[in-house]
Amino acid sequence: MCQNIPSFFPSGAIRKKNIKVFVIFLFLFVLAFVLTTFNLTQNSNQSLSRTNSIGIPNKFLYLKNFISAKYTSQVRKDEKWRQVRILCFVITYPKNLAKQTVFVRNTWGDRCDKTLYISDEANSTFPTIKVTNYTGHKQLWAKTRNTLELIYRQYISLYDWFLKADDDTYVLVDNLKKFLYSKNTTKLEFYGKFFSPFVKSGYPSGGAGYVMGRAALKQLVTVGFEVGPNCPPHSEPKAEDILMGRCMEDSGVRLSKETVDEGGRELFHSFSPQREFIIPWEKIGFYRQFSIHPLGGDYCCSKDAISYHYVHGPEMLFLDYLFHNMTKVLL
Repeated sequence: MCQNIPSFFPSGAIRKKNIKVFVIFLFLFVLAFVLTTFNLTQNSNQSLSRTNSIGIPNKFLYLKNFISAKYTSQVRKDEKWRQVRILCFVITYPKNLAKQTVFVRNTWGDRCDKTLYISDEANSTFPTIKVTNYTGHKQLWAKTRNTLELIYRQYISLYDWFLKADDDTYVLVDNLKKFLYSKNTTKLEFYGKFFSPFVKSGYPSGGAGYVMGRAALKQLVTVGFEVGPNCPPHSEPKAEDILMGRCMEDSGVRLSKETVDEGGRELFHSFSPQREFIIPWEKIGFYRQFSIHPLGGDYCCSKDAISYHYVHGPEMLFLDYLFHNMTKVLL
């Protein structure tokens, strides 16, 4: 591990403030054993017909029932942050509905005030929405741009904030609402995991998700999409998140660097919790080079974390249990 990342095992002992995090991630490692023992790995070509009405696949139902049917927040009058209205849109693909996207819908997806699932094909049963004829992962920009235009036309007056996520992004919606409660929807800025290269003012890691308010969305669509030289109108093979950073820059919308908690720990993450905790620099050294805030160890996994990326299938159910049930015992 890089020398400039403080160890969380100083003087041969676990520091008190890391005990809770250590216990949580001990359970995450147990997940690997659970997935192997119960053969939860699915074939990438699994048919939607093997699912429960395009719901949790039948062989996973016992796990969902075990960790809780659906998490519902208890509304309290003194928690004004619950008044924040968020529309989330999730970029997905037909082959991912049964093995990945269904787990989004049955965990954090239902906690947004509205969630749109954007796919290559319209599917009234799931449901998913088709916004472009371009297909495949390399065409993310066309999907994202067209979705934002659709949201601007139909939903901008109904919601305060608009979140983009992938189908393997896990979002703690309550934490997101708490974070956004103190922000101003009329300010020309947006939030996500800040990456520094390629775009002068920075760009957001697409997998970690990014969120913008009404003013930023309006500026993006009416200025950036209309006249921005870095906002191509159709398909574009370049990375969607880099294009979003450039397009926002053309629009006059700033990517905020204020996305850490009081301890300097980041809130948006480009990797899963276990990888963020113990970062294999030899494999993902670019992450340190691209990031502007400290990573790993003591700088990982804020209790106020908002998002994690590369969270696959049933792992979302497990994280849901840890974040919304097990942590209540530990805190």
